[in-house]
Amino acid sequence: MSAVAVVQMAFIGDVILATPLLEAARVSNPDDRVIAVVRAGCDNIIENNPFVDEIVVWDKHGSDKGIGGIRSIAVRLRDLQVHTALIPHRSLRTALAMKLSGVKERIGFAKGGGAMLHTMRVPYRTGLHEVERNLMLAKAAGWKSEGFKPSIFPEDEDFTVIENILHNTEKYCIIAPGSMWATKI
Repeated sequence: MSAVAVVQMAFIGDVILATPLLEAARVSNPDDRVIAVVRAGCDNIIENNPFVDEIVVWDKHGSDKGIGGIRSIAVRLRDLQVHTALIPHRSLRTALAMKLSGVKERIGFAKGGGAMLHTMRVPYRTGLHEVERNLMLAKAAGWKSEGFKPSIFPEDEDFTVIENILHNTEKYCIIAPGSMWATKI
């Protein structure tokens, strides 16, 4: 069975903003498997996503580091028979892995280190929300590209943990200052 892939190798927030592409992939390619390719540590964000058949974790700073890691991910995607990849991540390493994997249709942005390796380059329009910009990739692929929103699918036990925290605390404040980039904290 052939597959389509959404490849977002950036951080958790970027993966969440790419989830509309996963839904677009499922809706537009009902007979294909939908593969999500994400960096290590981001896979839990899409674990329960009903639009995803398989998650491929690329540990680009660990076991999949360097040129060997690029080859490894390329072989894994070749084995999954991915024919189309939407690539919102604008990096040379990601684009090179997709090229080496034999993915015939590699759709990414015209801006970025690996743009020359994409088979279709979509203009990177500023002034748009990241979700709208990402969905331009789906539109370029000929997929349905409207009406999709970012979504995560927590497990029931995740809700139970939060409910217990909130129920057993009189006053609380939620702060989420975290980011991999100091300028985003």
